[in-house]
Amino acid sequence: MQNWRDNTALCIVDSLSAAGLTLEPNPAGAHVNIAYTMPGELQVPQIKIYNVLGEIVTIIPVADHTDTKTLDMTGYAAGVYLVVLEKNHRKVIAKQLIKQ
Repeated sequence: MQNWRDNTALCIVDSLSAAGLTLEPNPAGAHVNIAYTMPGELQVPQIKIYNVLGEIVTIIPVADHTDTKTLDMTGYAAGVYLVVLEKNHRKVIAKQLIKQ
């Protein structure tokens, strides 16, 4: 059985097996680094952060195939969030993020 802290993807919806998403540190404090790899053509790529109610709390535009974005989480309540990498309005990969 895998531990939720091992940064394993919760789901990979698209067939882009080379897509990657890493969240560090996780659990996060004031900031989290979101590293991503998006293969293929970039068609409306973005990272969305959802709360446990399924509401979008943040949208981060993506301009490069590989990059790391630092998200300031000081305004976020402690809890569980879902970080989703999207391409062409379709979920590619998603990971759980814990905010302390």
